[in-house]
Amino acid sequence: MGNAYKIAVIGAGDRGRAYSNAWSKMDNVELVAVCDILQERADNFMQEFGYKAKYLHYREAIDKADADIVTVCTPAYLHPEISIYAMRRGKHVISEKPMALSLAVAGDMIKTAQDNNVQLAMGFQYHNIGGFRKIKHAIDDGLLGRPIMARFADIRSIRPKPAMHDAQYGNGGPMVDMLCHFTDLMRWYFQSDPVSVAAKDFTFSQDRPEIAHIEHKAPDTAAIIIQFESSDVGAVTLCWGLPPTVNGSLQCEMVGPKGLLETIEPFGNGEVRCKLDGNRVEDIPLLDPETEEIIDPQITLLKKLLKAIEGDGSPQRVGSDGYIALATSLAAIKSAAEGRSVTLREIYEEQPDVMASMGLS
Repeated sequence: MGNAYKIAVIGAGDRGRAYSNAWSKMDNVELVAVCDILQERADNFMQEFGYKAKYLHYREAIDKADADIVTVCTPAYLHPEISIYAMRRGKHVISEKPMALSLAVAGDMIKTAQDNNVQLAMGFQYHNIGGFRKIKHAIDDGLLGRPIMARFADIRSIRPKPAMHDAQYGNGGPMVDMLCHFTDLMRWYFQSDPVSVAAKDFTFSQDRPEIAHIEHKAPDTAAIIIQFESSDVGAVTLCWGLPPTVNGSLQCEMVGPKGLLETIEPFGNGEVRCKLDGNRVEDIPLLDPETEEIIDPQITLLKKLLKAIEGDGSPQRVGSDGYIALATSLAAIKSAAEGRSVTLREIYEEQPDVMASMGLS
């Protein structure tokens, strides 16, 4: 494409800022529109990033700004509505994760992209974070052997944005918003898809005043076991229900027949160490080209999207990746609600949303 790509960002919150910052550092890109329901936030983005126009409604932004690519950074329940509207008008879309709160409408997003011959990319930027890249190298190099038992934990206080806890009009809680990251990483690591999920959940923050106004609170705490076709297993512990003054952490480790992989620090360049037979300890390095790619995880996502638009490969993660991650989250929620293991086949057949998986509709 000879001319600069025209970019619209819908949602001027934290993720909108991350993508705006990434787009602003790229060549052959023009920031034509920012949209937010709060005018002050849109004003701030115009001033900070140099957007040419601001809008209060996504339809107006998409229709008037003539963008080539729409970046969707709203709460998850709005991702399908905005993405489908944009794709029907010939716009390429990168949507933040989670893809949606309903598997049926996530499927509609994929079909709309196909019907309109546009790209639908998903914002799974963890692929471009140093520590998580190093884990991939260790597994691919066979350091741990197979099968692998992966353990992830994300332990935090109640989220400062209440919508993160909303099962109907938000991001669906950590079993959707955070589990999708871990599911996607494990699919990448194992090169395999989930087949069944067993989970137990709680809502530790049920009586917290910060989220008292939310009618349907998503579970904020869960223990989850995911079985993959490859016989690898993922064990995920999630908690977003601690008191606001209690800080948690993100943890990751891999165990296989040959050894143990510990993630000392997943972010930045990442510090990852393998403990192997014979008292051998190996620090996992990054490959030379990767040192550039992990500087800004969003930039790598966006560069690969632009290449895909130009006919060179596909986006780093696409709609089907978001769809499988969401289905796994819905299986976990349904498992906890019904007290039994749930297969992914059930979820694909039922096409539920978060509320239905919780047994509320």
